Amino acid sequence: METDTMSKLEKVFDTPNKKAFIGFLTAGDPDADSTVQFILEMEKAGADLIEIGIPFSDPTAEGVVIQEANIRSLSNGMTTDGVFEIVKRAREQSEIPLAFMTYVNPVFHYGYEKFFTKCEELGISAIIIPDVPYEEKAEVEAPAQTHGVKVISMIAPTCPSGSIMEIVNTALSDTIPATDRSINPPLIAIVMP
Repeated sequence: METDTMSKLEKVFDTPNKKAFIGFLTAGDPDADSTVQFILEMEKAGADLIEIGIPFSDPTAEGVVIQEANIRSLSNGMTTDGVFEIVKRAREQSEIPLAFMTYVNPVFHYGYEKFFTKCEELGISAIIIPDVPYEEKAEVEAPAQTHGVKVISMIAPTCPSGSIMEIVNTALSDTIPATDRSINPPLIAIVMP
């Protein structure tokens, strides 16, 4: 399903060097008002896309800095609805492409359909869910695609080479016509050690 949010995501990488500046922040750290302001300031500073971390109590794929940001955010009362409210407020002043980074538990608990409906309403272009193995992402990907949200697969340093090729080939076939793979790169997050 081609949507405006997917088009925005693909346009982010439609540059001569196929690169983009992607900013990241954890929603609610230190508070909701600051998060809205940080999103707007990152756009002013030249970010092409902003990745918003939805805080989770057990962020196992994160380093200590982002783990601590998650803890501060949750300690201050941030919720998934609170993150959606932050995005809504930012959207009043900005149309910059946005992506979420979270874990499957908050999305599952919220309800896939309800979660991705809200994403579509607010123009969220993509989501990264590092604790969903590539082989099991269909459960999340189907409702996400229905609402125009791209699920970005991750490749970890420990990923077997056969799996890496499968992930890359799927990303290529999902995003780039076989006739012209030079236009848009595959959307894959690569985790560096």
